[in-house]
Amino acid sequence: MGNPCVMDAQQLIDGGYWAGGFDPATDPYYAYIRAFLWGQPTCFNDEWFFNGADFDYENYRLDAGDSAESFSDFATASLVGEFGMLAGGPIGFALVAEYQDTGYDVFPSSNVVDGLVWGTGYVDSGGSRDRQAAGIEFRLPLTSEFTVNVSGRNDVYDDAVVDVDRNTFGASFEYRPNEDFLLRGSWSESFRAPDMQRSFIDAVEGFTSGIDYYQCWLVTGDIVDCNEYSKINIKSIETGNLSLRDESGDSFSVGIVWEPVDRLTLTLDLYKIILKDIVATSSEFDLRYGEAVCRAIEAGSPLPNTPEYDTAYCNDIYSNIVRDGRPVGVQPDDPLAIPSITELYTRPLNIASQEYQGADYSLRYTLITDQAGDFGFTFRGSSQLALKQAQERGASRIDYMDSSYTPRSRQVATTSWSLGDWSASLSISRIGHVNYIEDTKGSPYFNTNITAYYEIADDMFVGLTANNIFDAFPDRDAAYGGSSYYPFFVNANLYPITGPAVSAVFSARF
Repeated sequence: MGNPCVMDAQQLIDGGYWAGGFDPATDPYYAYIRAFLWGQPTCFNDEWFFNGADFDYENYRLDAGDSAESFSDFATASLVGEFGMLAGGPIGFALVAEYQDTGYDVFPSSNVVDGLVWGTGYVDSGGSRDRQAAGIEFRLPLTSEFTVNVSGRNDVYDDAVVDVDRNTFGASFEYRPNEDFLLRGSWSESFRAPDMQRSFIDAVEGFTSGIDYYQCWLVTGDIVDCNEYSKINIKSIETGNLSLRDESGDSFSVGIVWEPVDRLTLTLDLYKIILKDIVATSSEFDLRYGEAVCRAIEAGSPLPNTPEYDTAYCNDIYSNIVRDGRPVGVQPDDPLAIPSITELYTRPLNIASQEYQGADYSLRYTLITDQAGDFGFTFRGSSQLALKQAQERGASRIDYMDSSYTPRSRQVATTSWSLGDWSASLSISRIGHVNYIEDTKGSPYFNTNITAYYEIADDMFVGLTANNIFDAFPDRDAAYGGSSYYPFFVNANLYPITGPAVSAVFSARF
């Protein structure tokens, strides 16, 4: 461009060479804005950059290699059998005993740990523990129609950090008044000891990037169209948590299986799962996004389709964000400018609790004909009725069903046909509506697939598959994506975004 090479791109604005921001007229290659965001010089001039001195590159070549080792020893013994008699038959039992010893160590490069290798993170972690467990289960046929199962188990983790001694119990029943109907239900306790790496990590350091949603909200009043507030080279530090508690849970379910006529089966199962002390690591996105949500709540202007975080959770977010950099997306003298994010700290925590409520259902029917072949019809689905979460122990659970991109239901309908060596199927899958980031709803999404196969011989067939034959595409969300990772303004983690595809298949088993 013929402009001066400066360490601080602000000098180009002051000198009238650059208008600032993403301005193609004065910065057609977006070199100045990148230099501005990254804190780098606006060009690479060896003589200027190194003060005219020769540069000895070899002195900057350092070992950055890591090594690691792990072990796991596991032994189990079980005994299964029957004894005694009840009205419905013999009592069944199962016994199990287990022992496991596991451990690992990661040895990072000392040069990386000492910060001598720029832009490279490391993992420093290690530990070991053993586990002993014993369990028993009984099957009690109280009558020919009614059977009860009861179970109990004890798990002990023996190490200096994870002190877990947990008893868990469960029970279920099956009631069959006739051969066409089944009523079933269950209750069970569960637990999970903290993962070793989440307990024993000393540090995981690296670099990340992302949108500064707090700065975007201050300027625009919202957290949409925030790409110009992106920041790179944010230092990311993840640490372990030696105070993690073991997770615990209770699961409840009740359901039916009914065959009203031959080859027609209907099922319905309702369930409720409550998990407590769940271990989760907040992501860098959660911190950047949650900070803006919390600040908006504090200002009395909560953002639509966002969770209602409590004060304790917001304070935890603030304590894990360090702001000590040049503002992004605005000029430093802008009254709305705040220091940009320079460090993000994440660590695993025991979330107080989560609650899921839902229903699974299905319908299956098979039609057998003499000449036209066999036809199958299947419909199955799952609906989420409630999703609640509390971020802190003792806090009430917040309903997340209306939050952005929380799916409510999924269904799949399939019809199939087979005759001799030929077979074919048509399936339609559906994702129910979800709330988008702005106060809008996405339409239900349908995807249609077709397959056809011919069996050449035993263990050998050819076929064709066609996916998304109607070129279905989910509704775009103007507030979502637009980056290189989400270029189509669509949540690709929830929706498939590929167009029609046809594949030829040949399979042979020897």
